[in-house]
Amino acid sequence: MSTEPTEYHTPIEPTQTAYPNPYEPTSPYYEGVPIPPPPPKQGHKGLIVVLISTVCLVLILGGVLTVMLYQHGQKPTTAAIPTPRASIVPTHTSTATPTMPAPTSTPTPSLAQNYTANDIVVHLQAIDNTIGIESTGESVCKWSHYDYCLGVYAISSVQFTGCPIGVCADTWHYGLWVYATSQDATTAYQQVYNDSLSCTDTSSHADGMYVVCGIAEQEYAHGRCLLLNDVAASVYGQVVTRYCV
Repeated sequence: MSTEPTEYHTPIEPTQTAYPNPYEPTSPYYEGVPIPPPPPKQGHKGLIVVLISTVCLVLILGGVLTVMLYQHGQKPTTAAIPTPRASIVPTHTSTATPTMPAPTSTPTPSLAQNYTANDIVVHLQAIDNTIGIESTGESVCKWSHYDYCLGVYAISSVQFTGCPIGVCADTWHYGLWVYATSQDATTAYQQVYNDSLSCTDTSSHADGMYVVCGIAEQEYAHGRCLLLNDVAASVYGQVVTRYCV
């Protein structure tokens, strides 16, 4: 009999496919080293950042596009304004407004400055053919029967009769005196007015034909002329107004 110990063999197990554990150490050198934690899960922060960046980009591009469209729309308006002014307005002014000749006017004859009493009476006779010359060169004092004796003297005078109203029952006597200045004519007018109120003449010359004492004498002074026994609104007075300057 054999004295060698009996060997017992472990039965061979069927072959199995092994799936290694990634977190299980396979090396004996890793014993005692802590197992690393699993990778962190990715959150939504990256998605939010991308979304915000996209929105900002869209807003910026939209603003730039709006400014470009506005500038493009304004260019035709600003460029079209000066064109009508430069081409239409001057053409209309030069063609629509013809040059008209200046109207001609009939020159008014200038009035004589060195007129005499006889010159004025000629104008009176042109409107009244009843005028008759009585005398020339008499003073106011002599013509008024010495009732109006003045301190100023005329350089020419005419005494005449006339009937400017067409029908006269009596002969009316008038006198026209021309002085060196208008101031002398005004002074004579005032002295005649004062003398006519203060005189007391009752002779035939004071019957209304020459003077009327006690009331203001009918008289008119204009320019260098003094017209006695008539007023400004009369036919003779209007001639004095026109030609006595």
